[in-house]
Amino acid sequence: MQKKRITIFSLIALFAFACTSPKQLVKKGEYDKAIHMLVEKLKRTPDHQKSISTLQDAYLKANTENTVRIKQLRETGQPDIWYDVFRNYVALDKRQKVIQTLPQEVLKAIHFEKQNYDSYIENARKKAAVYLYAHAKKLLNEGDKEDARTAYHELKKITTLFTNYKKVDVLLRKALVKGTDNIEYEVRNLSASVLPHYFITLLQNIDLSSLDEQFVQFHNYPERGVDYDYKIRLTISSVKITPDKRSTDQFTESRKIQVGWIEEKDSTGKTRKIPEYKEVSCDITVVQQYKAAKIRAYLDFISNSSRKVLIKVPVEAESIFSNKFATASGNTKACSMEVHTLLNNPRLVYPADDDLIMDAIKKLNNTVKQVIWTDEDYLKN
Repeated sequence: MQKKRITIFSLIALFAFACTSPKQLVKKGEYDKAIHMLVEKLKRTPDHQKSISTLQDAYLKANTENTVRIKQLRETGQPDIWYDVFRNYVALDKRQKVIQTLPQEVLKAIHFEKQNYDSYIENARKKAAVYLYAHAKKLLNEGDKEDARTAYHELKKITTLFTNYKKVDVLLRKALVKGTDNIEYEVRNLSASVLPHYFITLLQNIDLSSLDEQFVQFHNYPERGVDYDYKIRLTISSVKITPDKRSTDQFTESRKIQVGWIEEKDSTGKTRKIPEYKEVSCDITVVQQYKAAKIRAYLDFISNSSRKVLIKVPVEAESIFSNKFATASGNTKACSMEVHTLLNNPRLVYPADDDLIMDAIKKLNNTVKQVIWTDEDYLKN
């Protein structure tokens, strides 16, 4: 039902989008969307006057928006304006190239005049790169971790301006290293149970790579030369294993079954057959097998600079072995379908303690990853 509802909503949204006219887009200020729609329409029907009028309006308003923004930026006199200036000139140039694909009669009708933005784009590109490079270097040399992240984004902008600009690649690596929070993962066992070494290793080797982000790096083991900002510590507080449990339930089921036919004569002397029934019963013993291992632990999110625990989260995992089967004495035709199912179930061997713990550890690792993913923001406060 939920999938069906989502599909209906998607169709409604798609229909609404399809029904949005260029004129409505212009009213909402979405000029470029309107222009693209109108250009495609006028390529097919170049004499459609309403479309020509709307295109002229959209093109003028879109260009005005960019030129006004460029003027505002230039009037500030600030050195950080050039990337935005560049983007606005690029927008003007791209829009012009879209318009130029129209037939000449349409271009004449909208009073199109081609502009050469090349020199403006190149000038803004160079000035933007100079500022961004100098600003990024200053942030890297004088700033903290947050400044390094800002520097990284400034340098990434340069890569959109030039494919090979000075030593941007070197500075990007430096900014990434300096701006990254390195997080060490640690496991310790404080339970009363002595766990085999390979159990601890399985917990320690949890795959945290899927949680890595651009400026967040998890390490299962400390690496030489790496300064760790945070530690996430998993502490095992208890490991409990229930003994092999077996419970039984005995009962009897009965029912009438047909065993043959009886011939008898009716009032007219004709012979007829009627079914013959007999009540049968069966004694049933249902056996329930059960065994479980449960691991309780908690995760500490620790700031290495302050040595404070930012948050403590309890976690646990349980591995359960459960099996149910039945034996019967008597006529099994008296048994219900549920009992027949149990009669077909096998008696199973109880799993070893280590196997149950191993399974619980795998489940615990999944829980740990989910908790870290959910509560990772505590490391950024």
